[in-house]
Amino acid sequence: ADTAYTLFDSDKAGQEATKKALAVCESLGLENYVIVLEGAKDPAEIVENKGKEALVTACKQFRTGFDHLVHSALKMYDSKKPKGKLQIFNEVKPYLDSVDSEIVRQSYFRNLADYLQIDEATLLRDYQTGQGRRPLDSSEIQTASRVPFDPSLSAWKRSIDLYALLTLINNRVLFPSYRGRLKIVDLRDEQAVELYSVLEDATREGVGTNDEMILGMIQDNQLKQLVAMSFQTKEFHMQPEDILNEAIYRITLRRLESVRKNVENLIRLAETDGTVAIELSNLLMEKKSLDDEIAKMRKPEHV
Repeated sequence: ADTAYTLFDSDKAGQEATKKALAVCESLGLENYVIVLEGAKDPAEIVENKGKEALVTACKQFRTGFDHLVHSALKMYDSKKPKGKLQIFNEVKPYLDSVDSEIVRQSYFRNLADYLQIDEATLLRDYQTGQGRRPLDSSEIQTASRVPFDPSLSAWKRSIDLYALLTLINNRVLFPSYRGRLKIVDLRDEQAVELYSVLEDATREGVGTNDEMILGMIQDNQLKQLVAMSFQTKEFHMQPEDILNEAIYRITLRRLESVRKNVENLIRLAETDGTVAIELSNLLMEKKSLDDEIAKMRKPEHV
């Protein structure tokens, strides 16, 4: 057999048994699914109240082990809060530990990152650290993000996030007027996140006009070298507002598309799970709103 279906009681003990069974099945390389019983805590209750045929029908409602774990965690914790994201990750982690194939595990990481709306490389690095493994270096993080690492001057063009922050750090007088439109939570490039934090600290401490002070606040040596080189080029001083406006447009659009993808995943889970109609209706309304907002941004006058 290469496929396993699990069916346990819906109480806490049953939930724990399900998680352990799924991990065992995954470690054995079995495709694993969870049969979802709606409106009953165990098979006996369905048979008692609705008969054997109802149980047969109920057993046809199932979802993958990974989707089940994620959906259960999403019900328990708030995926919009940092602590909730970590709690959801910790719920799924034992299952990820049991995956033997790196290809399969990478696919799960990609899906989980979409659900949590965080960078896949950050998720992978946190997982590696939690496993007691050597933390990933810069080149490995870039590989995990599917973005080639480039230590040369052209490296600043590898992401719109970093290009925008290099533009800001070269035109720091613009930071106060752009910080409300460009939020740190929307950045995916870790080096861009560090530069954003440096700009905030420099602004708060009143040292934003001094290039040497700025360089001294950057912890990553490769990033420090990159910023130092950027100070020596005119590229970031040519129409910086246009560069920043375009970057914010693209980053905002990326965020909306990421949120929409997460909503689509939740809709798929809700449909599979048989979630109450009002919850599914709310998700569909949210998706419609996101569709409209994205379509509006993509109109010619915004492109």
